[in-house]
Amino acid sequence: MKKSSQKKIAKAIAIIIAAMIFFLLGSATERAFFRQQIQAAEEAFILQTDGYTKANVSISLADLSFSSDCYRLTMTITNDQAFSIFRGIQKIVERPLTHDLIKDIIDGFEIKPIAARIEKAEDGLYYARLYLQKGGKVLALDSRPSDIAGISVRTGIPVYVKTEILQKNGTYIC
Repeated sequence: MKKSSQKKIAKAIAIIIAAMIFFLLGSATERAFFRQQIQAAEEAFILQTDGYTKANVSISLADLSFSSDCYRLTMTITNDQAFSIFRGIQKIVERPLTHDLIKDIIDGFEIKPIAARIEKAEDGLYYARLYLQKGGKVLALDSRPSDIAGISVRTGIPVYVKTEILQKNGTYIC
């Protein structure tokens, strides 16, 4: 594990411990402040981004691309998926599509979308996870890259691609 990751984890743990002590001993205002600190520390601890690169989502016909720096990871998707992602990028909302319904569920139940990551490439398939938070619980949902793209363009959450996958399977574009 990199030193920067170890420092982030140590800092998160220290914040959580200090917050717990003040939470038990402090006033209601102090407890509210430290509740926010604990939440931020939990998010930082759960969703480490070391080894991942933040990517932009784009669509061209039925080609979905995740681009960052000098690499672009492209995959072919169905026309329906491409249409949904295109509508999300363009902020077109007419009759709701599946990704629109998912966003409505997220909003309606006050679920906080945290991020999405493409984490694995195996046998020509890409595996992704969508990270959602409700209260103190974080849920990591197994997802298809096309679904994380459709949801991320509607919710504004960042998309990360494992740097190794981006460099190995992506196209160098600089």
